[in-house]
Amino acid sequence: ATKSDGVDITGELQADSLDIDGDGTIDGSLTITTADNTAQLTLKSTDGDASSGPELDLIRESASPADDDDIGHISFKGQNDAGTPETVAYAEIDTIIRDFTDGTEDGELRLNVRRNGTLREALSLGSDVVFNEGSEDVDVRMESDGNTHMFFLDGGNNTVGIGTDS
Repeated sequence: ATKSDGVDITGELQADSLDIDGDGTIDGSLTITTADNTAQLTLKSTDGDASSGPELDLIRESASPADDDDIGHISFKGQNDAGTPETVAYAEIDTIIRDFTDGTEDGELRLNVRRNGTLREALSLGSDVVFNEGSEDVDVRMESDGNTHMFFLDGGNNTVGIGTDS
């Protein structure tokens, strides 16, 4: 139906392309699907100044924010060899409000990876930087220009090597 301020569509709109000249709002979820390896979403800024751009904001607007609220989650999923359509989260990025008090706000960012079938916290960035919060047998290795084990933390043997893996 046409209206004085635009069009009202009930049901599905099928179109070969869509051009929006101005702002847009989607109230609900959106799935973007392609059948090839092109980018499904591109954010492009043509601004020529020295400020940042393009920008992506993930905003949780809660009427009752609280400490330890999860405020964002990005999941990287794929299928395994089980032959089912379900996907497996192989890695995730999570963000948490640690303190929501005005003027003393604290946040935390977590990187989680799947190891041996279980999603585990690999790195946490907050008031501390923590590797391996779950106390698993995980090694940490830093390379230099000519040494693959310039710094090596052996998680299983509780040892640290400098310039060596032993």
